[in-house]
Amino acid sequence: MEIDRQKTQDDKGGLSVLDIISKYMRHWGWFAASVAACLVAGLLFLLSKDVQYSVSLHALLNEEKSSTSTADAQLEALGLYSTVNNLENEIVIIKSPDLMAQVVEALHLNTSYYVKSLLGRKSDLYGSPPYRVHFTPDEGVEFRKMEMIIRYNNSTYVVDGSCTTSSSIITFQEELRELPAMISIPDHVGTLSVHAAEGAVPPVCYIDINRTKTVATALAAALEIKPTSTLSSVLKIDLRVNNAEKGSAVLEELVRKYNESASDEKKKWALGTSAFINDRLKEISFELGLLEDDVVDYKQKNKIVDLSSETGFYMEQTGEYERQKIESETQLRIIGMIDRFVHEDSINKPVPSLGVSDHGLSQAIAEYNNNVATYELLLKSTSENNPSRLRLEKSISTTRSRIASLIRTERESIRITLANINRQGSSVYSRIQSVPQRERVLLEKERQQKVIENLFLYLMQKREESNVAMASSMDKAKVVISPTDGEKVYPSNRKTLAIFMFFGLALPALLIFLTDFFRTTVGDFFELKRLTDTKVIGEICYDSHSIVVQKETSSHTAEQFRMLRNNIDYHFGHENHKLLLTTSSVHGEGKTFVGINLAIAFTLLDKRVLLVDIDMRRPNLSKYLHSKSKQGLTDYLTGNIVRWENTIEYMNSFPALHILKAGTIPSNPNELLMNSRFSTFIDDVKTAYDYVIFDSSPIGLVSDAFIVAEYVDMTLYVVREKHTSRTMISFLNDDKYSQLNNLHLVYNGMVGSKYGGTYFNKY
Repeated sequence: MEIDRQKTQDDKGGLSVLDIISKYMRHWGWFAASVAACLVAGLLFLLSKDVQYSVSLHALLNEEKSSTSTADAQLEALGLYSTVNNLENEIVIIKSPDLMAQVVEALHLNTSYYVKSLLGRKSDLYGSPPYRVHFTPDEGVEFRKMEMIIRYNNSTYVVDGSCTTSSSIITFQEELRELPAMISIPDHVGTLSVHAAEGAVPPVCYIDINRTKTVATALAAALEIKPTSTLSSVLKIDLRVNNAEKGSAVLEELVRKYNESASDEKKKWALGTSAFINDRLKEISFELGLLEDDVVDYKQKNKIVDLSSETGFYMEQTGEYERQKIESETQLRIIGMIDRFVHEDSINKPVPSLGVSDHGLSQAIAEYNNNVATYELLLKSTSENNPSRLRLEKSISTTRSRIASLIRTERESIRITLANINRQGSSVYSRIQSVPQRERVLLEKERQQKVIENLFLYLMQKREESNVAMASSMDKAKVVISPTDGEKVYPSNRKTLAIFMFFGLALPALLIFLTDFFRTTVGDFFELKRLTDTKVIGEICYDSHSIVVQKETSSHTAEQFRMLRNNIDYHFGHENHKLLLTTSSVHGEGKTFVGINLAIAFTLLDKRVLLVDIDMRRPNLSKYLHSKSKQGLTDYLTGNIVRWENTIEYMNSFPALHILKAGTIPSNPNELLMNSRFSTFIDDVKTAYDYVIFDSSPIGLVSDAFIVAEYVDMTLYVVREKHTSRTMISFLNDDKYSQLNNLHLVYNGMVGSKYGGTYFNKY
């Protein structure tokens, strides 16, 4: 009868998931120890890493395009500023290290105070530091950083530290009896002042002093800014720091400095506009004065007090033409001023629109001024090769060229208009030819005076608007959600412990997998079944004893030999004279161990059993039985003795078990097994014994077992766990092994007594 579990496994057709789990669960102790060790390592990791918090703030950017009551509206009316924000540019400005440097200086963040735990975790003491220190480097010293430790013991402050400059590292140590105190750093590096703050003083306090630029760069890199949605101008600003209170202070100060910077930029542009208008007013005022003096002088010279009624009549007729001509010439003058500004002033100055009537030119000037304003902001916070800055420079150059082109077009258009006005008024002008020459000259002078006067009044109005813009101020960013209390983001307790637990499970599993992967021997029963179709008739657990089957005791392994015996008996259908052959692939796989204990198991059924050591090249049976006799089967086959029965040995504990050793080691065992005396020997033992078990030589080394196999009723091929080569098991599928009569496998050396996920247990 084959084992039922074996049939079940055959029905499955391979290794199931439960079998794989069982294979790994066999080493549950490894997994338990690994998980425990990794969890302890995870706890130590959590206790050693500095805690980081995420602090966030929501700020609304002012994006109103125009307003009659704000400074932005006044500047926009002048064509010198635009309140429309480019969110990408604003994000770059907020994240700039230059802006963050202002925050660092305002909050004194270049000096940090912290204490350490036993495992090295740092706790930032921002907000309530036990000391206040300030370092002043000497002139000419390029300071990099300073690290120091203040130990307080028995009213004494011991300061140990090191100062790093561009050329050297200087260490220092001072003992201070009281605070405040001054410490001179050696080598004329600088002076360090130490003050005690209010509150308890820790035994050990660590203090780091860094350059403002270094701290600002690190904080700027820890910022994450993004809009809350694609259509929203609300920015969410996140900052990762090791102290939540510190993060909140940094974000609030950052928004404050951003608003101050934006306000300063507005005032700068307003001042630039006011200066431009004042310069132009000086020129026009001087020119207007000259014209007024010229009119007065002309009237005095020509004794003109009042124009005649005829002159008044003609002036009424020509009034409309003169008004149009004045407007056109005013526009032409304005265009000329703007054209001179565009060609003479530098790229980083705004171009005033100054009431340009042409909508396209006014729009181009507003776009140019907006780009210049943004460029000035990016110039402070980006490098020369920044993509946004390069694109903006190209856009400014293109817009400036377009303004110049529009100015030429507008100037030509005004000239054409003037020509049309002159042509239309030529008939009227011809009528006033009769007007005295002095009156016509006076009319021309007064007309020129009026043009300059209108321009003067216009500039005066714009100067007042610019002054209003300078006096007005409005925050560019408004905090809509204050900084949060801070959420712990690193290290994550759950995530860290989960990762370490995963490694605790993965390491043993990987070790087992790699061991199996690189192992060349049979690892377990299921692997044996995958390598060969030969049926397994029995399983034997590992046992350190040579003889495990006893009459009155029952061990785990002994019960397995009894099961093997019963399976063999059931296979033969209770027939008598059964001859069995035990063999293996190489030495050390337990074929002799199986043969001896199987023979004893048959004697427990009151059967007469003969155990024959037929391994004539390397006999092992004598070692198991501690026999000193040298004669055996080979002596009978060579004719040195007449009767093989004379060499039989007995075991006192099992009288029914007879043992025939191999005897003298011959030079030609293969030929001895093929001689006629061996056939006679087989016939004799069939008659004399119920069971005959031949302990043969390994078939992987020599062919002796193939000769004996043709005489036996069953061949038991012993496979030992983690000893028998996989290659040798694969060879069992070859046709040449069909010569082994009724071949069955005995799986020996099992660890844990498992079979298909079940266990044999003692009763």
